[in-house]
Amino acid sequence: PLEAASSVEIEENPYSAEFGNFTGGVTNLQTKGGGEKFKISAARFFPTFHNVFSTKVDSFRPRLTLSGPLIKNRLSFLQSFEYRFTRSFVPSQPKPLDNTALEGFYGFTQLDLTINKNNVLKFNFALFPQKFRFFGLDTFNPAATTPNVKQRGYLVSASEQSIFKNTSFLSSTVSYKSSDADVFAQGSQPLTIAPESNRGNYFADTRRRTNRLQIQETYYFKPFDFRGQHALKAGLDYNHANVSGRFRYNSIFLRRRDDTLAQRIDFTKTEYFSYGYNEVGAFVQDRWILNPKLTLDFGLRLDRDGVSEANNVAPRFSFLYSPFKDSRTVIRGGIGLFYDRTLPSAGYFNDRFKEDFDDDSSNNSDGRGSRFDN
Repeated sequence: PLEAASSVEIEENPYSAEFGNFTGGVTNLQTKGGGEKFKISAARFFPTFHNVFSTKVDSFRPRLTLSGPLIKNRLSFLQSFEYRFTRSFVPSQPKPLDNTALEGFYGFTQLDLTINKNNVLKFNFALFPQKFRFFGLDTFNPAATTPNVKQRGYLVSASEQSIFKNTSFLSSTVSYKSSDADVFAQGSQPLTIAPESNRGNYFADTRRRTNRLQIQETYYFKPFDFRGQHALKAGLDYNHANVSGRFRYNSIFLRRRDDTLAQRIDFTKTEYFSYGYNEVGAFVQDRWILNPKLTLDFGLRLDRDGVSEANNVAPRFSFLYSPFKDSRTVIRGGIGLFYDRTLPSAGYFNDRFKEDFDDDSSNNSDGRGSRFDN
């Protein structure tokens, strides 16, 4: 929910080695604490209707947020809820099957505990189930041919900051995220694809389950002087993920304009898969302020990709230069290597490739798989 966010930064190709497993941009979201005053806010409790004379709701997105102290100067909370309903109409489809709808509920809880002046503990819990009805409805795909999509997920995390006597500090985070996605048809009829309009039911029934455990440790060293001022930090990141699911498909018929059959696609069996993998990352970063005009950033990141089983080494360098005294002109630049995170679903295809190769190899005396001969 919007009220739970205190700031959002979009960092395009950040050169800091702290950020890894991306090749585009990073969204850095900071959440709000409860504060020492009790507050309550509500927003958007009035729906938007399809038109002046309609009783159909196009959009309804109420939000409710409560925050404040539970124990003065010690423990505070923030609780935010959002319900989201959005309907989109497709005028070319017959009523009442002429609209698709998204319905979701989003909850966010944060507890901030001040243990002492050097230790602060933060706990977060987020819940985000949602469902789509007639997903992909358009002129060529009537409601019967579209799937429904149901998603469920939650996130639990705890983080702690410890400040040491030499003003260095350690940030520790443990989080667990679970996300499920189901895609299922309106019925069991095969899907027919035709030039004018498709008919039948959606061909796929897929169920996916994923969860990820993440542990992060980042140490911020005490700043020191050596031909300028240095701010050094280093960190470790460990992830363990599990992915499982089921794929079941019905037949697909491709028909010509005169309705004669051009092609038929059949699927042999229901597929089940389940696997897990680990990812490990480490980085070190130094911000070197040579003088008030020139700042240099040096960093090195190492990542072990659990899906592709690749070791990625990513050096980074950037600079910031202010040539004039008024600081109105700033010149920035940098260079670095960036590696994206491999999609977890890619591991399923990798396992199937190995399984098929092993099966084919066992049936061929020369050790070659017939799939590759073809």
